[in-house]
Amino acid sequence: MKTGLLSVALILVLIGYDGMEIRDCQPEETTTQANTVSSPTTASFNAQPYSFSSARVINYNLNYSVRGKHNRPITRQALSQASSLIDIIPHYPNNWIAQYESVEISGVQDGVAIKATGENDILNSKQKKLLQSTAINNDFSITVNYKTENSLSGNLEAKQMNVSFTVIPEQEAQFSQGYENLIAYLKENSNKTVSHFKSEELQTMFIFFEVTEEGKVSDVRLAKTSGFSEVDNLLLELISQMPGWTPAKDATGKKVKQKFEFALGNSDC
Repeated sequence: MKTGLLSVALILVLIGYDGMEIRDCQPEETTTQANTVSSPTTASFNAQPYSFSSARVINYNLNYSVRGKHNRPITRQALSQASSLIDIIPHYPNNWIAQYESVEISGVQDGVAIKATGENDILNSKQKKLLQSTAINNDFSITVNYKTENSLSGNLEAKQMNVSFTVIPEQEAQFSQGYENLIAYLKENSNKTVSHFKSEELQTMFIFFEVTEEGKVSDVRLAKTSGFSEVDNLLLELISQMPGWTPAKDATGKKVKQKFEFALGNSDC
C-alpha cells in the first residue's frame, strides 16, 4: 500500500501537481484577431491618471493576475548544463523505472518541427543540441516510454511520461512600479466597466502580450473572451497602454523579449 501511494504521489508531481499553482483553465494558443492591439501607440482609450506613489490594491471579487506565459519554466543556462533528464525534470522518478523504451525530445525551431530520440535518461549529443538551441519563449516536450514493475503482480507494465517546458530568460521582465501597482492600475482603470456585470456572469478571460527589449508592451491579443466585448476591449486597451517595464535579460545580460499573460476571473486562473 505504501508503495502504491508513493507511486500516485510521484505521478501527481510529474503531471504538474508539485505544490505550485495549478492552471487547468489556461487557454490554448488561440487568439481573436478582431480584438488585437498591434501597438500601444495606436490605442484610443485614455486610462485615468494613476498615482503609483499612493497605489492601493482594492479588494474586488474578481481576481486579476499577470504572469509569464509559459509551461514549466527552465532557462537556457540550465539546459546548457544538463546531461540527463534528472537535470531537467524536478523529482524525476529514475528509481522506479525498470526499463526504458525510448526518450524523445521535440520542439519547433524556425517553424519546423524537430525531434531527437535517445535510449534512456542520459542525454545524447543530438538531444543536447536540440535543447541548447531552443530559443527563449519557445517550448519543448519530453516523452519517456518506459516500463515499471507492478507492485502487486511483479509484472512489467508499459507507461508513458509527458512533460512540457518553456525556455524563459535568466532574468524575467518586471513591471517598473512593482506587481501590486500593476494590479492596482488595471483594477482602478477597469472597475467602472467591470462592476456593471455580476462576477458570476464573467468568464475567465486571458490576454497575451509581450514585453520588448525596450520594456514596451506589444503584440496584445485576446486569447479567451470574458463573454462581454466591453470588458474585453477595455482590458486590451489598458494592457496596451501600461507604463514601462524593465525588460528581461539572458545569461549574458542581453535584453530580450518575454511573453506574458493577463487573466481576469473568479478563480486563481
